[in-house]
Amino acid sequence: MIPYKHEPFTDFSQEANYNAYVEALNKVEGYLGQDYPLIIGGERITTE
Repeated sequence: MIPYKHEPFTDFSQEANYNAYVEALNKVEGYLGQDYPLIIGGERITTE
């Protein structure tokens, strides 16, 4: 097992980091409002 270590914080004042962050948020926003089944024991289960 790899020993635990802290990851460095992301510096969002750097334009490349900020742009990657905004791009990721926009991508995830496209997944909102959709239904996703639970997968339990390899079986897809939908709920109401």
